[in-house]
Amino acid sequence: MKEKLRLLVNDGYLARGRPREMFAELPFVEVVGATANGDSTLGEIESLAPDMNYARSADARQKLDLNDPVD
Repeated sequence: MKEKLRLLVNDGYLARGRPREMFAELPFVEVVGATANGDSTLGEIESLAPDMNYARSADARQKLDLNDPVD
């Protein structure tokens, strides 16, 4: 069996459940945590070491320097 993609979800406090539930339905994804702001996202990235971070909130994108598109 292939390993699952370890995902950290950041989508703000009120909307956090929806993306987490959506990603949890994917058989190849393991949601390892959810955060509400950029500061908590940085801390969870260090402690959980996810393979990927889904950052929707502007605060998280700013803290992670994700506002500019990747070329």
